[in-house]
Amino acid sequence: MGTLYWFFFGTAFVIGLLEIIAGELETGVTRFIAVTIKTFVLCLGASLGMLIILKEPELEWETQNAENCGAIYTLDTWWRIPLYILCSISVLGQYRMPITKYVQALVVMLVGWEVQTRTAEFISKKHEVNDHYLDNAMSNILGAMSAVIMASIMAYVFDRARAFFYAGLLHRESSFRSSAGGTCLYECIKVYVRLFNILTGGRESDLMKLKMEKKLRKARMELESDDHERGEIAMDQNEKSCLTEALIDSQGVNIWALLMPAIYQLVPGSLIARLWFGTIFNTEESNVFSSLMVIACSLAIGMVLGFALVQAFQGIQDEGLYTIPEDKMDDPEDKCD
Repeated sequence: MGTLYWFFFGTAFVIGLLEIIAGELETGVTRFIAVTIKTFVLCLGASLGMLIILKEPELEWETQNAENCGAIYTLDTWWRIPLYILCSISVLGQYRMPITKYVQALVVMLVGWEVQTRTAEFISKKHEVNDHYLDNAMSNILGAMSAVIMASIMAYVFDRARAFFYAGLLHRESSFRSSAGGTCLYECIKVYVRLFNILTGGRESDLMKLKMEKKLRKARMELESDDHERGEIAMDQNEKSCLTEALIDSQGVNIWALLMPAIYQLVPGSLIARLWFGTIFNTEESNVFSSLMVIACSLAIGMVLGFALVQAFQGIQDEGLYTIPEDKMDDPEDKCD
């Protein structure tokens, strides 16, 4: 089950339904059917392997399903969150996420999972009869919404910090950058970059950018000075490559890059595997398609609602400066008339 989990791209279920909601019916339906068949083939192949190796694969499945497929922790277990963070780091490695974005992605993943887990626990305690998928649906919706909102917040914060850092690195004019507070913040970010590079063995180009910044500052002062004969700022090939990389890195963070690992963790891949194994071994009376629809639709709806809230907040923020009624005294020409 643990091995199959890594082969289950559960996000494809959610993305397929999002594409259907967006009107891309052919693409969405194709993706949804393709990933459904893929997950079934994986489970069928594992079942055939069990048939070859084990004497009674059905009995083995029932035994391990009863003993090993339950929750191994409660909300009060101290190692619950550290274990999830370690699992999330392995997911980010599978996604080949740049290590510099691990902090942002881990925060998004942890918030979405924590909301999902606590919502499911709250609903299960509130209702004595749990013979339904309402707890899964509601927890998936709120978990996906929380992940989208947190991804937007992290992207906004890091975009501002990144823009400020590269504005100083590339010597772009900024009133805040030249202030005492801006200088202090810029130096703190430089210390963070050096420390992060030492602890994680990051890219050597990050340190080259800091060294290049000192050279650019000196060359720019000489270029702007009337007493110096410098007429241009010359760079070697490595410095040009480093400058190009800095220009690319100064662009904004892609929210989907932070969101997809979180959605991957929210999709219960092991539950999907259990549904297919239950169908193959005929041990459970459950409708696999209905269960898949509940899981995928609830996560898709949560993402849609999350993006809707983010866009609504952005709209209110953008229009907030223009809520004062117009007055004829606002226009100097009207005043002259």
